[in-house]
Amino acid sequence: MNIVALSNRLASKVPHWHELEKLSKEDKIEVIALLSMSMANAEEIKTPADRTKEMVERCCGSWVGEQSAEDIIANINESKMSKSEPVKFAY
Repeated sequence: MNIVALSNRLASKVPHWHELEKLSKEDKIEVIALLSMSMANAEEIKTPADRTKEMVERCCGSWVGEQSAEDIIANINESKMSKSEPVKFAY
């Protein structure tokens, strides 16, 4: 990619790109250093898989309660059994 094409591409992504182009070499180096430090100090960059895992942990946590998993399963199974008389169909 030539320098003009790169400049045009960056101009569409960075609102003040043309002002940055006008800076002196020393000022550009300082901007590069500041941007580099901001990235180094930022939280680690998370992959989509990390973000998904974090969201699932935050939104879909495990059940917290007095009953054990076995007690909950037993209660579910007990509630499945009918306590009423069976329905008799007339023929």
